[in-house]
Amino acid sequence: MAVPLQAKTPPLAVAPGGTPPHDPGMEARVAVLEEIASSTKATLKELRDDLRSQGEETRAEFSAMRSEMKAQAEETRAEFKAVREEMQAGFTAIREEMKAEREETRAEFKAVREEKHAGFTALREEMRAEREERRAEFNAMREEMKAEREERRAEFKAQGDKMQAEFKAQREEMRAEFKAIRGEIKDLGTRQERDDRLLLGLIVTAVLGMAGMMAKGFHWF
Repeated sequence: MAVPLQAKTPPLAVAPGGTPPHDPGMEARVAVLEEIASSTKATLKELRDDLRSQGEETRAEFSAMRSEMKAQAEETRAEFKAVREEMQAGFTAIREEMKAEREETRAEFKAVREEKHAGFTALREEMRAEREERRAEFNAMREEMKAEREERRAEFKAQGDKMQAEFKAQREEMRAEFKAIRGEIKDLGTRQERDDRLLLGLIVTAVLGMAGMMAKGFHWF
């Protein structure tokens, strides 16, 4: 509690080289200051004690909280470890299951691939046999066509030779006929020339006869 100070009194004059005079109010002010200091010391002690008790209480609460958090951390760590072990076990089981399924799928794929390979091999052999058979048929057909072509060529050659002989005979016959016709035309020309001469003589004779008859009719001689 604050204690009011008394009113300040003017300081007393001090003679040179002398001691200060006695001030009765100084003791009262010193007593007031001592009381204030004692009160302040008590207040500070109470505050220090309160702070110490509060620090101890806070330290105890913090220690309890730390112990509780440590217990919770240990519990959480144990739960996390259990969950991790459970998840690891689950992952291991899933991995093993996936591995078994992969092996099974691989075996099925291998069986299917071998089956398809066998099917492809059989199909290839069958196609090869069919190709060989068709090749043999084609070769036989080609030989047959070659024989037919040779036969037709021989027939065409025989027919050509026959037609050539016939054409040659016809040409010789036509040549003989043309020669005979040429001879007849030549004889006809000779005969025509003779007939023309005879006709010209008859015409001249007729004209002369008519001229004589006309001269006799007109008494020209």
